[in-house]
Amino acid sequence: MKRVTPKTLQERQSNKGKYAELPKLRDILVDLSVKNTPKVVRKLRLIGPSSEITEIQDKKAYYVEGPDGKKIRKTEKVPFPDAHKNASPTRIGHDDKDQCPWRKMGYVGTTRFVQRCLEEQEDGTWVHKILVKGPAVFDNFFNWEQSRREEGDPDISTFLGGDNAPMVRITAVADSSKLGGVDYTIGINSKDMPLTEEHINLLRVVREPSADDLNAFRKEWNADREHDKEMPEWRDYFEFGHDMRRIFKFTPPIEDTPTPVLSSNSEDETEEEETTSTESSSEADDFTVEDLNW
Repeated sequence: MKRVTPKTLQERQSNKGKYAELPKLRDILVDLSVKNTPKVVRKLRLIGPSSEITEIQDKKAYYVEGPDGKKIRKTEKVPFPDAHKNASPTRIGHDDKDQCPWRKMGYVGTTRFVQRCLEEQEDGTWVHKILVKGPAVFDNFFNWEQSRREEGDPDISTFLGGDNAPMVRITAVADSSKLGGVDYTIGINSKDMPLTEEHINLLRVVREPSADDLNAFRKEWNADREHDKEMPEWRDYFEFGHDMRRIFKFTPPIEDTPTPVLSSNSEDETEEEETTSTESSSEADDFTVEDLNW
């Protein structure tokens, strides 16, 4: 039970306006959709490391026997059991596939990678975005970094999200012969673009974690680096900007709970007050990853 006063009601109204001003997920993702145009080109400066997520789709797989006797894998659309509470067409799977409830229910998962970046606009300005794509795009980045490390030259950049690294150019062209109906071409500049304080401030004004959080992230990073020497040295700006840890966190199923009924009885009157759920569902948009949780 929460106490209500004129002050708390006023604060609640203020918060409604505050949350309404938060950007939609479609506004912070790099838009490579070719739905309304046959070709899209984006120029990006990647920031920090990429992370891998599993996007769970509202589909389940099954197998049929083909003409040659081999099994053919097919999928069919099956609504999520909590679709009436969460309207998003996707969920974020658990990092451990064996512990993922969506996997256990038979839903199909797709590997996605997410990374902060700066997107160059037509007027030469920069906007902080998040790039979300699969191996068709990110494998090109990983292969570039691996080939640069194999050169063994300490004077060249080997990490596209670090202090000095070239810009990348992603071209998406509608092509029905390709998986997903899109053909991606990745170009990586030959010249490095150093990150300046001005660039980093574009991320900082969006979000800068507390000193305690940064210390915890740094400690976690350095511990992992002990086991993977190819990881770059830590930089605090790796965590500046949109909070990917929250946006792309695991989405557990929402279970139905009984609706509580509060009643008050006396000799003079009998009154019943029913409490109802105020949970709002995710708003669907043109992107496949929509589990934005501010």
